Amino acid sequence: MDTTINENIAQAAYDRIADTERHLRHHGPALCNLFDAFDAPSGFDALCDLHRIFGNQHPDAKMIKTALQEIETFLAKQTSQAADAAARDRGFDASGALRWHGARISELHARFRYLVWRTASHRRNTRPLAAGPPSLRAAKAKVVP
Repeated sequence: MDTTINENIAQAAYDRIADTERHLRHHGPALCNLFDAFDAPSGFDALCDLHRIFGNQHPDAKMIKTALQEIETFLAKQTSQAADAAARDRGFDASGALRWHGARISELHARFRYLVWRTASHRRNTRPLAAGPPSLRAAKAKVVP
């Protein structure tokens, strides 16, 4: 049984890594353009870190999570004024691109947050995996049958 759980966790990690790599292969150039429009070397550096991580034979899920968090934080900090200025200067819908990329990166990052929590809780054996993340357990506790 423990082997099955470990295999499921390993497969989930592989799936998340593969999905992130696939997303960046398709949408990385547009994300680079967005970083360029906002003059954001830190966002570009985090994206380069992701490409470097994916160049390894066995990409590290924690490093991917960290890079996604940096990109997500950068995208979330952009103001509507900065998006309007980028749209005027570059002639594209910077606000729409910011929202779209922010949503996709946030989704990918959320999958890694849950993965790291599950893996850590399984190793410590302090919480059953079926209980879910802390926010889900709190929501279940409030439900009255």
